[in-house]
Amino acid sequence: MGKTSENIPVLQDVTITLTAEELLAAQGRNEHQPGLVSAAKEAIALGRTLFAPAAIYDEFEVGGVAGERVELAVDGASLAVGPKADLLAPAKWLLVMVYT
Repeated sequence: MGKTSENIPVLQDVTITLTAEELLAAQGRNEHQPGLVSAAKEAIALGRTLFAPAAIYDEFEVGGVAGERVELAVDGASLAVGPKADLLAPAKWLLVMVYT
């Protein structure tokens, strides 16, 4: 791996859009109730003041696939991918991202 926090790319100012209707629909609520829509809009506005979305990413050479894990070609590291890990068997490189 060998990278430090100073040279890992960081994506900031990530735009997240969410409407009151989307929020209520995701919760199975009736979006036609004005009180709920107003409360959802207020919650979204408050939420925007509480988080700063960002992402980091890096590329890793693939060493192979073992079961549900992808073995990286560096430092004996591996990633738990799950039952579809075999789909990555032909990959030579893997782009890994983490969002906050």
